[in-house]
Amino acid sequence: SASAIADATRPEEQQLWRCLSLLQAERHADAVACRLRLTLASLPFGLQARPPWDVQEQLLEYSRKRHLVSAGCALTPEEELRLHRLGPAVHCLAARRAILE
Repeated sequence: SASAIADATRPEEQQLWRCLSLLQAERHADAVACRLRLTLASLPFGLQARPPWDVQEQLLEYSRKRHLVSAGCALTPEEELRLHRLGPAVHCLAARRAILE
């Protein structure tokens, strides 16, 4: 439920994010897409609920492997653009962001 996610500062939720951080080493295209989906799911609940990975780094990896992502894991252009807009424009992602906008 939303209230459970919103309270991500509880020790249990913090432990969950720490466990999820172990998955950062997985570089499979679908794994990258899933991490980005988790990021999107956490957005309504503020900074405390954000996953531990660097979103820009994940976006770069996703852009490099987008053609390998399965249809079930692929981000929509709108989702991808939302993620691009979370932080400052990164030079190596500028062309992709421009296409999405």
